Amino acid sequence: MKVLIIDNNIDEPWPLGRDFRRYVPEGMQIEVRRGPQQDLPKNLSPYSHVLLSGSKTSCLDTSPWVESLISFIHDASNQGSAILGICFGHQIVARAFGGVKTVRKSATPEIGWIEVAIKNEGNPLFKGLTSKFHSFQLHFDEVASLPPELINVAQ
Repeated sequence: MKVLIIDNNIDEPWPLGRDFRRYVPEGMQIEVRRGPQQDLPKNLSPYSHVLLSGSKTSCLDTSPWVESLISFIHDASNQGSAILGICFGHQIVARAFGGVKTVRKSATPEIGWIEVAIKNEGNPLFKGLTSKFHSFQLHFDEVASLPPELINVAQ
């Protein structure tokens, strides 16, 4: 199994590969590419999963790299890759499948620690986690409506 992580941080790259390697099963390979540098692979066949990270960029942004990322998400879906978006990643996945009508500026920014509840504990994505855990959030945008092609796996 090979997981592709798209680092969408617009500043310095996050050490995502190093951080995630601590939590993945033995034998799983991780490759990190950078969304803002448009360093997205054309051939997705080596990857079983794609993880899209957060960013301080708005999911409503129309920069060329964001538009390329949206096209990439469609390509990954069409090639059968499982896709997980975190923070900006989940917002841009919703936009890719449902357009700008599915995302919006949040009336109240979300800043601080929240409890995340896993909706499907049998999902191998959450292996080793408890059914509830805490995560830090910093959001100014939100998904207003989930496109029907997407599945909410935690909230």
